[in-house]
Amino acid sequence: MDESESDSSRDPTDVGGRPSLDEIKRMRQEHPSGWLELAMTPARALLVDAILDSPPGHEFTTGTISERAGITPQAVRDHLDVLVDRGVVASVDGTTYRIVDDSVVLRELEELNAAVGAVRAGVADERFGGTDPDERADNAGDTESIPTGRAERPTPNRSVSNAD
Repeated sequence: MDESESDSSRDPTDVGGRPSLDEIKRMRQEHPSGWLELAMTPARALLVDAILDSPPGHEFTTGTISERAGITPQAVRDHLDVLVDRGVVASVDGTTYRIVDDSVVLRELEELNAAVGAVRAGVADERFGGTDPDERADNAGDTESIPTGRAERPTPNRSVSNAD
């Protein structure tokens, strides 16, 4: 059997018995984790970040949230269906959307923001798996010093009202 026959019978993703990096990437994109689904593209990640910086129940149009996110209104429209399907936002009237107050996804993202903020600020307690046991003991129960991810972050638009 020549080399071309052996190559055609072998899994094209198999490199030394393992899938190639391109195949692993393709499989992750076809079957993303929840995190990857929300951050699949830079535009969607920026949109979710802008939503996280908005108060619960906030209503917005594609134009106003695009300005907060730093992306085009078309990019917002391209990603809103995923966020509606995941219960992050709800359509009010087809042109206006509302951030869902009791969204499980947003609650979990806010928890993630708090954990990352706490680690970044060096105040991670056991709740967030801080790496320094002495630091965890010093900060145990000190929830006031743990960044939540929402209020502590500067927002590009200074005025945030409940309806745009």
